[in-house]
Amino acid sequence: MKTLSILRKLISFIYGLFMTVSILVILAIFYMSIFGNGFSEDFTFNNYEVTNKIQIKFILSVYAIIVSTYIYTLFLFKKLVYDFSPTNIFTSLQIFYLNRIGKLIIGITITEITVDFLLKIFYNNRIEASIKTSGLFENYFFIIAVGLFFIFLSEIFKIAKQHKEENELTV
Repeated sequence: MKTLSILRKLISFIYGLFMTVSILVILAIFYMSIFGNGFSEDFTFNNYEVTNKIQIKFILSVYAIIVSTYIYTLFLFKKLVYDFSPTNIFTSLQIFYLNRIGKLIIGITITEITVDFLLKIFYNNRIEASIKTSGLFENYFFIIAVGLFFIFLSEIFKIAKQHKEENELTV
């Protein structure tokens, strides 16, 4: 189970790094919006032509919610990996984690597509629908497929748990 140990360390590192960077960015944005003149009028944020500070705060709040959901999903994945062991497999908790992670990945992706579409309508005054297909992890279809795979794994674990329980009863 050396690969499981390596995966646990890698997930912990990624989670810690993501949390640190996210907290620093949120604190910087908070500081600039409250205490400084960090946001000026006619600000362009992520290709959106924003005209006042309230709009900037709204967009940043929406992205903060999305990033928070990413953090929660990564947290659940970390807990899932730490719950695996050769003697502890096909548990109800693992089934729950896999199902929840899959639903969150799909939900975040659909939310990003919807938010991007609505922000282009409201802030750029144009209707533009685009789906990222450039890189593998920037491809919305691939990300939704990964979410569906986690849900599929949760169903496989559910069936395996039933077989494991039946096997333990017959012995």
